[in-house]
Amino acid sequence: NLAPSGLELSPASVAEGQPAGTAVGTFTTLDGEGPGAPFVYTLVDTGTYPDNAAFTIAGTRTIVVT
Repeated sequence: NLAPSGLELSPASVAEGQPAGTAVGTFTTLDGEGPGAPFVYTLVDTGTYPDNAAFTIAGTRTIVVT
């Protein structure tokens, strides 16, 4: 069981004012165990990072505007 070696979000930006449900990008995890290894993505506490309240993770890998 190897630790992930990186996390990418592509694309990594969205124009301001987009409607709810607009996809920002898709997560890809770089991992030595090969493609298909399961990962769980979570946005961190909105108290510490309040901008995270504007987004959610849809499905297993896509971040969207809420």
